[in-house]
Amino acid sequence: MSPPPPRKGTAWAGVAVAVALIAAAVGFTGWHAATAVPEVEVGTCLYIADFRYTADEPEVRDCSHEQATLRVAALVDDPAVGCPAGPYDRYRHPDGSLVCLMLNVEQGDCLTNVATDDPAGYERVRCTDPAAELAVLKVAEGTTDPRRACADVEAAFSLTYPEPGTVICAARPKTV
Repeated sequence: MSPPPPRKGTAWAGVAVAVALIAAAVGFTGWHAATAVPEVEVGTCLYIADFRYTADEPEVRDCSHEQATLRVAALVDDPAVGCPAGPYDRYRHPDGSLVCLMLNVEQGDCLTNVATDDPAGYERVRCTDPAAELAVLKVAEGTTDPRRACADVEAAFSLTYPEPGTVICAARPKTV
């Protein structure tokens, strides 16, 4: 979903920066090599403290855990095939498969560490925290249509994951 047209002249710059941050974050996290990753399956939630190539391995967390900011969306046997089109984070499992990750968030969550120049893992923060970079307005499961999913919220952008069909409607947090 492309960002909606600006409501006011100066608002567009903020929306463009937010969209660029998220798009760049997805590109930055790109490919993670793994050597001792625990066994995972679709639906497993993870915490990744650091996205650098040589960083610690992902840690399995209960999906309700504060640190569980990522969820396994798909497992791909042949890394050459790649993850489905979408804003997935990814890493290679020691068995050679590709693990495709999506954000594990709920409405009202805010995240920091989504900027491309920061290899730190995503972290939930208060939406009023000046470090907050992404505010989740809605999570719509069972759909890949961002226009419909985000029609009832004032989302500046959305993240659409085809597997499993999920749309995350988001905006820059309004810090006070």
